[in-house]
Amino acid sequence: LCENAKISRATFYNNFNYVYEVFEAYLVDLLKPMKDEIFKATSQDASHPEIELVFWQFLHVIVKSIYADKDSLAAIFQREEEAKAALYRFEVTIRETLTDLLTPFKEKIESAVPYEVYIAGLSGLIPSALYGLFTSEKHYTMSQIERYLYHMVVEVYVDYAESHLLSA
Repeated sequence: LCENAKISRATFYNNFNYVYEVFEAYLVDLLKPMKDEIFKATSQDASHPEIELVFWQFLHVIVKSIYADKDSLAAIFQREEEAKAALYRFEVTIRETLTDLLTPFKEKIESAVPYEVYIAGLSGLIPSALYGLFTSEKHYTMSQIERYLYHMVVEVYVDYAESHLLSA
């Protein structure tokens, strides 16, 4: 890694303690603009009564952002330590973003389930699904990944919560 980056080991260890921290830093750099774009894309929809529209924009930005760098992410997901760091970073970023995005729906969500539990479920589901798609032997297109995530998140998770939990 140091040789490829043309830096000394001392320079590396001045900035990182472990190799997988490099991948975590890479993911932070990847996810920060994604988070900003999500807020920009959903800002016009945030007051919309339909949570599905907010999720569609949210998932579209995530898939578009990660698909642009899919080969690097697939390589990260192939190595256990880097995959753990990547999944953790994705989960944290998604949890923070969803917590902010779903604030307009908080009262409706909390009528059946604690808001934090709802967010935790979603923030665990999305990175796990992405991991499965990126480590699969099949090569999925961006539109397939987007469609699968939307189905799992909105058509299954959100609709189930609305029809079973929120109506209870």
